[in-house]
Amino acid sequence: KDAPGSPLKDVRVRKAMELALNIPALIDSGDFDSVDKQATQIVPPSIFGYNSELKPVKQDVEKAKLLMKEAGYEKGFTLTFDTTNSQEKFQGKLKEQLAQISINLIVTQVTPDEAGFNKLITGDTSMMILSWFCPSGDALEAYENVFGEDASFNIFKINDPEINDLLSNAKT
Repeated sequence: KDAPGSPLKDVRVRKAMELALNIPALIDSGDFDSVDKQATQIVPPSIFGYNSELKPVKQDVEKAKLLMKEAGYEKGFTLTFDTTNSQEKFQGKLKEQLAQISINLIVTQVTPDEAGFNKLITGDTSMMILSWFCPSGDALEAYENVFGEDASFNIFKINDPEINDLLSNAKT
């Protein structure tokens, strides 16, 4: 849960988590349908609006440790990962990689039905894997639905005037 005082409120912590992960190794350790490479954004290359110039983040544990120290979390914290799958090899690798920056990951199984989705919508989760699709074939649909101020699924609780302006301008 991204509550007041949560380490996840600090962008340095989120960046550190990203840098701590070896995404190709995580992909190889799991059974993910049609996932063959690291994503750089929330839409795939087949969607209009995909930016081919974005490059995948490469693992850099030392830089991740520095960011954790800067953020005041050098000694780490505990984080819950709610998941709908039982891929023990993937979960073990994820725990192992985050442990490198002193994040103790607790894995809990949730059902993929309405109960699991409600945890996501209400923000009653710290970490969960998502997938998204764009029936229209336009990336703007995904970005508006996930990040827009009037988004039906604004699960990240973002209401950033700059993002709202960018989304509005993209419509024109």
